[in-house]
Amino acid sequence: QLSLKENEAKYKQLVEEAHEMIYKIDLDGYFTYINPKAQKVMKFEGLENGKTHFTSFIRADWKKKTTDFYMNQLTSNTELSYFEFPCFNVHGEEIWVGQNVKVVSSNGKTHGFQVVARDITERKILEQSLKDARKKLIEEAGIVPIPVAPVVVCVILANTLFTHIVGVEEAGETGF
Repeated sequence: QLSLKENEAKYKQLVEEAHEMIYKIDLDGYFTYINPKAQKVMKFEGLENGKTHFTSFIRADWKKKTTDFYMNQLTSNTELSYFEFPCFNVHGEEIWVGQNVKVVSSNGKTHGFQVVARDITERKILEQSLKDARKKLIEEAGIVPIPVAPVVVCVILANTLFTHIVGVEEAGETGF
């Protein structure tokens, strides 16, 4: 059986060598631990624990939304949450972070938060590119998006492009 020291060493190695950003934040919102991956992604090298507030790096238009989200997690006694928000590393480069946050409690007293986070910037850039491309396609094609409610649609006449898109060769094929 492993000794307590050996278990602590294995746990420390797991956290220190993780490919995810791992950090701890106290109840006042200050970083108390930041693993090497988080230091690398956020360029936190040399950041003093206990002196930097987590909102220091959040993009200004997201600070209230992010703070409110985590205050709600505390007040609603939600043990685990997931949230995505934009922030800046210490060099001012924007990074989107998706993070799982666990409220740390013992004996009924809350002590802070444990966070496992990922840099999701590339995914957010791709999502925005898709939205932009869709918008451009709709504008160029002259298509007007119409909200659709569950209704029965009866097509009386359709052009060949429509029949090709929906996969109908002849009018009687699907009851149109």
